[in-house]
Amino acid sequence: AGAKDGFCSFFLSCPAGCALRCWLWAGRWRKEARPEPADRQDLLGRINFCRFENCIDPVDESVELAIEIEEVQQITKTGHPTETTGGALPSPIRGSKGADLD
Repeated sequence: AGAKDGFCSFFLSCPAGCALRCWLWAGRWRKEARPEPADRQDLLGRINFCRFENCIDPVDESVELAIEIEEVQQITKTGHPTETTGGALPSPIRGSKGADLD
């Protein structure tokens, strides 16, 4: 089943043996990623993440996407999990016309 009319979906594809707890951002909308749909365990995200029109930047008509990783776990070849705790990553640098970002 796809998204409702006017809504957008947001997904990540995770390799086998990887468990990820994270938050997805589209514009100002933030939601926790979850396995969805149930028959696709390699996908994390949301089918009806938000209304598409509400996540578009009205100035340049773009959509800024971000991932906030809280925890990652990967099963190693020996069968033991390894765990990494993350945090919010710094926001991307947005320059204005004529700005020198070097």
